[in-house]
Amino acid sequence: TQDYSNLLYAATYTDADSGLPIFGVVSIRGTDTSADMYGLLQQLLEDTTDLRMVRWDDAVVGKCGLIDTGIFPGQERIAAGTCRGLQTLTQLQQSPGGENILMHLQNDLLVQDPQMPIVVTGHSLGGCQVTVLAPYLAKNLPAGTVIVPNPFAPPTAGNAAFALNAFDLAFPGANVWWNTLDLVPQAYASIGDINSLWNHYQWPDGTPGPALPADHVLSKIVNDLAAWLKIAMYHYTQPTTGNIALLGSLPAPETMQQFLQGSGSTEAWNSWPAQLLWQHMPPNYHALISNQFDAATVARYPLLVIPSC
Repeated sequence: TQDYSNLLYAATYTDADSGLPIFGVVSIRGTDTSADMYGLLQQLLEDTTDLRMVRWDDAVVGKCGLIDTGIFPGQERIAAGTCRGLQTLTQLQQSPGGENILMHLQNDLLVQDPQMPIVVTGHSLGGCQVTVLAPYLAKNLPAGTVIVPNPFAPPTAGNAAFALNAFDLAFPGANVWWNTLDLVPQAYASIGDINSLWNHYQWPDGTPGPALPADHVLSKIVNDLAAWLKIAMYHYTQPTTGNIALLGSLPAPETMQQFLQGSGSTEAWNSWPAQLLWQHMPPNYHALISNQFDAATVARYPLLVIPSC
């Protein structure tokens, strides 16, 4: 989009000898604060508009609505903000009047090899969009197309029915990567755990990690959101297929200070905002994956796509 609120790109891994693509990748960018004010607002709406849900069948055809369109139990539903992001991504074009992502996959990639795996990946807001764009592509691409979702640090897109029917059953080869100390994947399925997320762990010197102060505005928002979602019976649920919990830890003070200095942050190294930044950053995910999995284990995931540092 021109306001840089959303960005999607496609790439291929190509065999050097034959020149043929081995698999395709659809990558979705996460929240980017360098967008202009309108673009940033659009991203915030996509990230936080969870107090209204829409039917998945409506979302697939771009109907994000102004009211809750999923009022009956058992319906597959996603957050209205997530629907808004999906609507934007599916309408993006390579150039004015050019191909959208669905046309590109059909006309440029799958025509070469209908069995070519299509990896859909992204981090944070992009990871959340992976969990809806992959089912969207599955509904619109030819039957039998191999789609392999690999979301990283995704906030929760929808309810239990959506997670089961649209994702878990549809993508047995998916990998959902999340850091156990990352606040973002806790929204919104485990939002009640956010206030005490880090003080359950210890710094290397044995002292407990930071807690979100009870009187902080974010703490109050978290509590209000958790209460509303319970009242509204919005049972946000993360996919369980390929759910890979990366075991996070609290880094040494020197590591935190170096990180904060390099990122231009003035937060104290042992504060909760500093921990929010550190635990969610893509390079930390890269390190956690590298540390947690040996070569033999990584070999089990031949289509593993790690976010760029």
